[in-house]
Amino acid sequence: MTFTKFNYTGSSGSGIHVTDQNINIQFDNASSKLCGINTTWRFGDFDVFQRARLLETSGTIIGSWFKIVKAPQSPIDTDIYVLLNCPGPLVCPSCPVDESQSVGVVLQEGKRRLALVGHQPLRVQFSKV
Repeated sequence: MTFTKFNYTGSSGSGIHVTDQNINIQFDNASSKLCGINTTWRFGDFDVFQRARLLETSGTIIGSWFKIVKAPQSPIDTDIYVLLNCPGPLVCPSCPVDESQSVGVVLQEGKRRLALVGHQPLRVQFSKV
């Protein structure tokens, strides 16, 4: 298992909340064998074979913005979320969430890869460790 870190500015109330905020996501180098490597998430160029933009690492803080939002049609008492890739506050400070694209899963050579998708976003639950 590889842990991820969410980098953001600000918090709300008594706890830290990263939902509905612009965040950067990166793999936690301490929990992986990726020491010294930039692990900030970003999406690459359009892959014509996959017909999608695949998740890569080596993103920049300015161009690699995501949002965690409550999953549509999820019951109010469950914590199910989807990830969105958004233009970000520096590129488009007033862009609404519907300008963002959903993060989902595609198959590449039999392996599951995260990609920007137009349908069926990946539904996730988070655990604090």
